Amino acid sequence: MRSKLPPGTLLNLNRYQIHDLIREGGFGAVYRAADLKLPLRIVAIKQNLIDDQDVVQAFDFEARILAVLDHPNMPRVTDYFFNAAGEFLVMDFIEGEDLENMVKSWGPLTESVAIQYFSQVCDALNYLHTIHLRLPQVQGPIIHRDVKPANVRITSNGRAYLVDFGIAKIFVPGTKSRMPAVTPGYSPIEQYEKLGKTDARSDIYALGATLYFCLTAQEPPESPARLSKPPQPLIPPTQHNKMVTPAMERLILLCMQPYQDQRLQSAQQVRDELAKTQQRVQPTTPSPAPPLAPTAPAPPSPVQPGVLAQITGILQHISQPKIFSNGYSKKEYEFIIEVQPGARILCTMEGYMLPLILFNGANVQIEGVLDNNNTLHVSRLTEMQGNRTWSPKPTIGWWERMKIELGLMKP
Repeated sequence: MRSKLPPGTLLNLNRYQIHDLIREGGFGAVYRAADLKLPLRIVAIKQNLIDDQDVVQAFDFEARILAVLDHPNMPRVTDYFFNAAGEFLVMDFIEGEDLENMVKSWGPLTESVAIQYFSQVCDALNYLHTIHLRLPQVQGPIIHRDVKPANVRITSNGRAYLVDFGIAKIFVPGTKSRMPAVTPGYSPIEQYEKLGKTDARSDIYALGATLYFCLTAQEPPESPARLSKPPQPLIPPTQHNKMVTPAMERLILLCMQPYQDQRLQSAQQVRDELAKTQQRVQPTTPSPAPPLAPTAPAPPSPVQPGVLAQITGILQHISQPKIFSNGYSKKEYEFIIEVQPGARILCTMEGYMLPLILFNGANVQIEGVLDNNNTLHVSRLTEMQGNRTWSPKPTIGWWERMKIELGLMKP
């Protein structure tokens, strides 16, 4: 076993400087690092910790495969090198929060938000599973084999990224590897079997299990236990969360069938079913929202400028945050509250508010003060279904931290 790298370590002819350890797995470690050649760029670096020829070959194979991938819902691999400390893979660092932490911190996702995120994950998986049809140098579909809540990261503007913090999890069917690739609760039964033949449908099972967790906040049982004697059944999602619709429950159960030929057969099929489920959740097409501008419609009485107001409605159309780089991260989010059909109020909140995207489409109660431009400056937001209240607090952000560490500005 090779040693992990301490903060400050310089790699690849002093180009990359390790900041901190992000995650450690059975075969490697992932670090956040600065690209000193491009001073404002932060990267993620994967290190292989196993000094074994088979593992080294698998890591090299993964690097060559990942280097040809280019998809908006996957981080790009930009460099690969090795030294006495091991083999290293450099990729985009995805700022945001993973679904596992989101659900554990805030509870189950609403179905509309889950559809938004998982449609993007399906796009990434469909790209992996069909890339060989477009790139002759890739021999066969690429199977991720480690789809789980911790490997789906959500940025502040709601983009979902399928990442892989493990080592050598991506492989082409037909290649041999002695390395296990099992995550309890998310890996299908074929990944437990010594000679199990994994294919694209293995990722479909893991996708369904990830969706199960995100809508119920419950870990699914291990797949071998579901076929043991006596079997451990999969509790239907609606028994954990009454807000899950029958269509969504059916989709999850189809993905999580124990046997491959009983599941949905492709990520595109799952995406199509998510689209149908969304149509059932939102049977009518909402009218287009007005642009995020000071000319947004005035709120209904009794809200008056300069007076503390409390409003209940549906939160929607969250904008990309504005960042004021004064050494501390002061992010201003704009969004719209629909208080009744056709009546909307433009709102702003300041601070670091990644969890705000979780409330998109949810019923919320907000408190704030209306200005003379008909914009409500929110001081308190409560998500009604889970009765979760949150007030923004300015905080230093990763971009400003990075600049300070590199000596580009003073706090």
